[in-house]
Amino acid sequence: RATDLRTAWRGNDAQYNGVLSRRDWLRAGNEGVTSFDPADRWLTRLDHRGQFGALSTLVNYAKASDRDYLADFGYGAGPDLEFASQVTLPSRAEARYRRGGWDARVWAQSFQPLTERPAPWRRMPEANVVYRGRLAGPLEWSLASVWSWFDRDHAELATPSLAGRRLHVEPGARLRLARPFGFLTLGAAYRYTEWHLDHAHRDATPHRALARASIDGGLFFERPLGAGWMQTLEPRVAYFRQEHAEQDHLPRFDAAALTFGYDQLFRTDRFAGLDRIGDAHHVSAGVVSRMLQAERGAERLVARVGAIAWLDDRRVTLNGKSGANETRPAAFAGDLTGHIGPVRITGTAAWDTDGRRLDEAGLVATTRSESGRIVSFGYRRRAAIDVDQTDIGIYAPVTHRLSIFGRWNHDWQNGQMVEGFAGFGWRGCCVEVKLLWRRLIDAPRHPSFGNAGTPLQATGAPDATPEDRVMLQVSLSGLAGFGRRIESHLERGVRGYRRTP
Repeated sequence: RATDLRTAWRGNDAQYNGVLSRRDWLRAGNEGVTSFDPADRWLTRLDHRGQFGALSTLVNYAKASDRDYLADFGYGAGPDLEFASQVTLPSRAEARYRRGGWDARVWAQSFQPLTERPAPWRRMPEANVVYRGRLAGPLEWSLASVWSWFDRDHAELATPSLAGRRLHVEPGARLRLARPFGFLTLGAAYRYTEWHLDHAHRDATPHRALARASIDGGLFFERPLGAGWMQTLEPRVAYFRQEHAEQDHLPRFDAAALTFGYDQLFRTDRFAGLDRIGDAHHVSAGVVSRMLQAERGAERLVARVGAIAWLDDRRVTLNGKSGANETRPAAFAGDLTGHIGPVRITGTAAWDTDGRRLDEAGLVATTRSESGRIVSFGYRRRAAIDVDQTDIGIYAPVTHRLSIFGRWNHDWQNGQMVEGFAGFGWRGCCVEVKLLWRRLIDAPRHPSFGNAGTPLQATGAPDATPEDRVMLQVSLSGLAGFGRRIESHLERGVRGYRRTP
């Protein structure tokens, strides 16, 4: 049981747009709580975006009183960290300057751990400077430099953790020929990185140097289909070569594997961060087709499919050990986005030719009627982390005042519901009431990171126990605007739902 007092301050002008909120004085009993005695529990958040000519600023700060706060009460001030912060609560500050060929950024990032495991390394801070210029005609050159300082809170660790500074310098050149019917791009770069490490067991000043080169070209075709419709066909082929450098002895401050998909076919790196740069020798080919309404130019359907063929085995891995996925000859990926009748569909798929299996598949289908009824269906499969889930959501107005809603997120790998809720809403002339029952699997939260360190949504476990919660939300017309607890569940659980004023 808990009482909740929430205050907030909001500013909005040409230089500042942000929210400062403090959700405080949560007087909680100790039923079901074993990590601490009854106490005041709170969440503080500061969001800011500013623009001063060529200078932009960004602040996202969040701090919770304890590790279980978000699991017990949710984020409250918005859905963006509703489940991402189950593992960590991130904070970030950034200043960026862009003018002409210059792009300079200074930013810092830290994490509050919400599990027993240590938080990721903090960036305290990181500075990026990039200049792009033109040599002659279509020939361009660039010089990029990144200086990073990584550290950890040693008070949480039994022994001092590896920390240090990293400097990366990358001069490059690019020749791009573009015409209405296609493009051809030739690129090359030299990549040098050095580290200055604290508490290192081996070399305290390692370095790495390698070169890369690429050729990328594509064509553009279109044809009228009649009845105001147009179809495009956009084939693309790329060759990429990047040298191999031994990297098992290098630290892993921010390295992470990127999820394989269509966009990954034409990326220059298969890892996020600069602690690992993957060796590469491959050819990629893909084709994009768009269905357009000719009068408005609106995209109604976009389909992309492609393949990558590795000409040499890849030797650089995150864990320093070569696996079967580093020697597979080819892989396919594709996605589909658009409207088919009244249904909006987004689908992705990735196929491993060596293992002859579907590595990843995802589908989201959403339909919305004129009366406001929303039905969404989602399916997600990731073989690498044993994810096999369906997600069904519904929001249905019964009358002009009464509506019902629900969600069923089922984990087929473990045969149990990960999350589900059901409830109703009633809106009068000056008051709105929502009541929601929610069941959530109370499983241990393990940090399973995806792209660029982003935590993936936790799945259930065979021995996990469900936890039931009931939430009541009362909003007065003209006074509401913060603490959309039930609204955030609806926006996340019923895809396509947006709160109406």
